[in-house]
Amino acid sequence: MRGGVLHGTFPELRIGGPDCVSARCPTLPSSPWEQIWKPLAKWLGVEDSYLSAVLPNVGRFPALSNLTATDYFL
Repeated sequence: MRGGVLHGTFPELRIGGPDCVSARCPTLPSSPWEQIWKPLAKWLGVEDSYLSAVLPNVGRFPALSNLTATDYFL
């Protein structure tokens, strides 16, 4: 793993902060879970035609197309 790299933005953790989505302050991540798993799946040999079976929500995040395994792994 390539350490020390933050993908996305770190949320502001305070009640009523800009990243809160309700009064109890759960936050939404700035990056989807699939952002980490797509390069890992490709590194493990999953072909593009099978990515939607492995990661069903990958099509909802078009910005993932520019990330590669080298963004996450040495």
